[in-house]
Amino acid sequence: MSELKPPPSNKEAEIAVLGAVLIERELIEKVYQELQPDDFYKTAHQIIIKTMFSMYKEKIPIDILTLPDRLAIAGVLGDIGGSIYLTELTERTPTSANIDHYIQLVKESSYLRKTYEVCQKVTHDINNKKSDADKAKEQLENFLSTLDIRDKDSEIFQLSEEQIPDPRQWILEGLIPKGFPTTIYASEGIGKSYLAIFLAINVCIGSTEFINKNFYPKPLNTLYLDYELDKDEIMRRAIELCNGMSLESIPNNFYYRMPDLMLSKYLTKLPSVIKRYNIELLIIDSIGASGVDAMDEKSVISIYTQLKQLGITSILIDHQSKIQSQDNLDNKTPFGSVYKSNICRSVIHLVQEKSSKECLIVRLVQQKSNFGAKSEEILIDILFDDCVVVIEKSDSISHKQQHLNMIKDYILENGNNGREIIQSEIVGHFGGLIGSNKVIDLLRYGTGKYWNTSRGTNNSIIYQPLGDA
Repeated sequence: MSELKPPPSNKEAEIAVLGAVLIERELIEKVYQELQPDDFYKTAHQIIIKTMFSMYKEKIPIDILTLPDRLAIAGVLGDIGGSIYLTELTERTPTSANIDHYIQLVKESSYLRKTYEVCQKVTHDINNKKSDADKAKEQLENFLSTLDIRDKDSEIFQLSEEQIPDPRQWILEGLIPKGFPTTIYASEGIGKSYLAIFLAINVCIGSTEFINKNFYPKPLNTLYLDYELDKDEIMRRAIELCNGMSLESIPNNFYYRMPDLMLSKYLTKLPSVIKRYNIELLIIDSIGASGVDAMDEKSVISIYTQLKQLGITSILIDHQSKIQSQDNLDNKTPFGSVYKSNICRSVIHLVQEKSSKECLIVRLVQQKSNFGAKSEEILIDILFDDCVVVIEKSDSISHKQQHLNMIKDYILENGNNGREIIQSEIVGHFGGLIGSNKVIDLLRYGTGKYWNTSRGTNNSIIYQPLGDA
């Protein structure tokens, strides 16, 4: 009778995981979230990873000096082969950049080993007549359910025992949160692609500023998925924008792809692309052209959730819902399902103020912000010259602000000496010029900023001047 083979294991992958943490201590958080000590086969490796996890929880830095000290205090340094073995771990680790791959290999060998051991026990019990078919089935089902429970429990944390997270990070301060999807939407011909490329260039450079807001302080690799134009046109526009920023060339960490698959299918390829090129910002131009069925809620939820689960920042360029007569542009939303906005953490609307051959003036309106107060509305100029495009904060005053100022002046002028100004009076005065529905929206927007309101005896809304704010 042949001897039983040793259970499956991948000692080299275990060494690579431990060595990667010793090379780059910040990786311990990823390992802590993905692996358990019993995923490691070698006893010495179990001791090392348990000690690393203990140090991580206690916020003690892990490196080639602190780890052996901790192992020595616990009296187990000799059990793992001493400091020499820890040094050997780093020397046998090709690179810490492939930590995700090493973790996956350890997971796979751990699963195979546990399956192997359970099957060996079931086989032994059957051979020794200690188990029948029902008991064998129960043993296997219990094992599988244990794996399911463990997978779920690995995502449950006792917050009081976790490290305090770092401050929230932004790709563009207050507007584009790092690690989450952001939607930027507008009507046709308003410069969405130019703005998207401009954002990409700034992120690739790092530590730049726009509209008095800071971009992420370090350069980040960016992938531009283009469903609208083609590589040559994107390059032309990128060169024009680089000329406007006085850059010699397009940043070398700006990557481009025109997928030959709809987004729903290309999403399966994205994780490997992201890993290979170390992508940290993904721009999709545009969601409408990518094949997403905007009216199908299940499709939108599935695709947007998968984008969120990529774990990187994404900027989703989209089109706004169709304009009907009497529509207020400020109230327009992305075309299709409301889940487009619900799943994104920031939603930015671009509204055209003025258009000419040389200049587009666009109002940037943050319609949603999950991580703080919405940004104030900002006007930007997109200036076109010969092979040069400049995008900058505008000195102009938006039509909306002009209308607010007109209403404010009217209330200031007519609201003196305690005179009550009711909504119908203001709507009647400005409705022909601005539009009745828009006047009501402006009155709502300006309350608390330019005027206060109260209720009159007949329950009508009364407007009183607030001052010159």
